[in-house]
Amino acid sequence: PGHPKPYSEYTETVSGGVHNAWTEGYYVFLTDDATGSLRVIDIHDPKQPKEVARWQVARETGRALHDVIVQDGLAYLSYGWDGLVVLDIGAGIRGGSPTDPKLVMQYKSFEGQFWTHTAWRYKNYVIVGDELFPPGFNPDTPTLAYGYFHILDVSDWDHPKEVAKYEIPAGGSHNVWVDGDILYVGYYQAGLRALDLSGELRGDLVAEGREIAAFLPMDPKGKIANFPFVW
Repeated sequence: PGHPKPYSEYTETVSGGVHNAWTEGYYVFLTDDATGSLRVIDIHDPKQPKEVARWQVARETGRALHDVIVQDGLAYLSYGWDGLVVLDIGAGIRGGSPTDPKLVMQYKSFEGQFWTHTAWRYKNYVIVGDELFPPGFNPDTPTLAYGYFHILDVSDWDHPKEVAKYEIPAGGSHNVWVDGDILYVGYYQAGLRALDLSGELRGDLVAEGREIAAFLPMDPKGKIANFPFVW
């Protein structure tokens, strides 16, 4: 982390593409695919947006910020091989703001094994999803995706710990959304899934019988016949 030069000296655009973005109030938090950094854009004047902050992990090569969501003054960054990063952008935990994000925690126990793809805060938990493919992955062939959801207890930001998992062996985790106490998941070849999150989350959530529903969108006329790839 660090600022190589004052923000007033930045003149480049986001030329490398934006994979995901999140709008919170008058700020847009976006992923810069060219540099693997988080950029914060002030849109108080929509006709003249301006960059007001940038944050990135220290990795020099292979840095990849895939996803960002903002909840209750905290930005949750899914940082590929660098795991989950949480920034204070107004929560009052580390004195951060949208124009001066401050690191709250980085969880990298998955490093070298899992590629952090997505995250979602639910009560005192963060649901962290991997995305993995076998070597030589070809989207034109029925190749299985892998990865699952790690449930972190973040009631103590200085000591986050993994307490549960949501794993479908025949699937591969992708995107999530939580509505009330229900987790909705795009699980690649395991289809669309819904999971009950109520109460304390511990251990193997599938073995506990928490799955509410599953839907496999099979289609004989699909790009690959009867092979769902749900995001």
